[in-house]
Amino acid sequence: MNHIKDGMHMLVVSLTTFVSVYLLVVMTASIEMSFMWRWFLFFVVGGSSAGIASFFYELLSGESVD
Repeated sequence: MNHIKDGMHMLVVSLTTFVSVYLLVVMTASIEMSFMWRWFLFFVVGGSSAGIASFFYELLSGESVD
């Protein structure tokens, strides 16, 4: 049962990260930005959204995820 929960957790985090990075791509596509800055933003937004998704998943599931 625990493996299913871990799988769901990874799926939720992955989807949230993908959606936020996709939105960032769409929003910054019209903005002139250097290549390095764009990648830096992707890592920051992707990482923080994964952390937020993980935090909310822990709240919703009612138990901590290691």
